[in-house]
Amino acid sequence: MLEIPYLDGNGYNIKYDAFIVNYDTLYKIPRWVAYQLTREETFGEVERSNDFREDESRLINHQATIEDYRGSGFDRGHMAPAGDMKWSQKAMSESFYLTNICPQNKNLNQGLWNDLERLVRKWARNSGEIYVVCGPILKETEIKYLKNKNRVAIPDGFFKVLLRKYNEQIISIGFYFDNTDTTKPLYEYAMSVDDIEQISGYDFFYNLPDDIEDIVETQCNPQQWGIRY
Repeated sequence: MLEIPYLDGNGYNIKYDAFIVNYDTLYKIPRWVAYQLTREETFGEVERSNDFREDESRLINHQATIEDYRGSGFDRGHMAPAGDMKWSQKAMSESFYLTNICPQNKNLNQGLWNDLERLVRKWARNSGEIYVVCGPILKETEIKYLKNKNRVAIPDGFFKVLLRKYNEQIISIGFYFDNTDTTKPLYEYAMSVDDIEQISGYDFFYNLPDDIEDIVETQCNPQQWGIRY
């Protein structure tokens, strides 16, 4: 599966219908979330559920709760977005498990992060499919937490890496946002997948042949993705 980063043995892997979560039971947020989105899936009509909740079948006493987020000042930010899950009632419902959620700055969540999610759906329609990996970044020497009992870590930032076909070639791009108000144009947050690997410590798209991976992951061409300067 192209979207799954190299598994380093850390985290707790959870396979849902539409995406895979590598969950950190210490910090109570996902380490990364990965999925493939196809053209057909972007035309789903299932309504957004807004049913945020714990995944009671897993990780008892080791995951965030609704109470942890209440009054925190942070949005409950989806990693695998609900907007990508409209093709399936189950996928939509599972996207609201708190195992798929991070404390996210409101303006980021409802601004550029949401804008990028919309673009991912556009790119999936244009290319037929797209591979997505996203997640939080923690600076482990200075971690902050939500104030409620479970000590849910507040990410310092968020990454997203993408892989798709374009004019019969495989292309990739990465994005990194600080978990703060974001006011710059989207292209200023773009970088190569190699750059995101350096920030995150993960090995993305490692199932590609080495000669293709080496070329693809050095790319950072926002204009190739229709992102204008």
